[in-house]
Amino acid sequence: NWTIPQVISSTTRVRVSDTSDSSVYSISPVDFKMVGIVAVTLPTGSSSWEVGLPQNINWTKTGPIANVNFDYSKNNGSTWANIVSGVSGNTFSWTPGNDDVSTVARIRVSDALDATVYDISPAFHTKARFTVTAPAAGNVWPVNSAQTITWSTIGTVSTVALDYSKDNGTTWVNIAPSVSNSGSYAWTVPNAISTTCFVRVSDFNDSAAFGLSGVFKIRGDIALIQ
Repeated sequence: NWTIPQVISSTTRVRVSDTSDSSVYSISPVDFKMVGIVAVTLPTGSSSWEVGLPQNINWTKTGPIANVNFDYSKNNGSTWANIVSGVSGNTFSWTPGNDDVSTVARIRVSDALDATVYDISPAFHTKARFTVTAPAAGNVWPVNSAQTITWSTIGTVSTVALDYSKDNGTTWVNIAPSVSNSGSYAWTVPNAISTTCFVRVSDFNDSAAFGLSGVFKIRGDIALIQ
């Protein structure tokens, strides 16, 4: 039994010799390889990173690995794109871009001198960010009135879902299950009178990515007819 030393080499051999006569020996017939180990510690499977915000990639190294390369996949490892190469240390700050939105993202960290030595993170989320601009906090929208829900998005999202709550976000009612992410939606206010209403805009493919409006009021309407 042999504990591999802190050595990296692709031309390694072992020699076995007689302890009482060093001229009696044998050397392993072919070169073998001794490699280091890298292990990704962040992101984890529970990580949910927002695009446009810096995030830390963390890893550990065993053996004299000087530098590592980073690659990113947004399709569960089917294809990879390089983030950066030749990084030392054990942490690196990375900002996911708009096109990096994914529910099955992975990070790969590899020895910069040996691409066969690598580790891949569990699948995690890189999610878009939504800002709901209407309704705004303090707005009063009458029942049956025609209103426009508006929002902005950071991240590439083609389809969104719209919901509203009249009980301060405890329960939600669907407005539109799947609409184009155009930034606006015409809404006829329902008969849901309340002073603690919210509208929620979320990524159709990732409900963990959403934005909330300010708290607003849905009120009844009275029309004098005579």
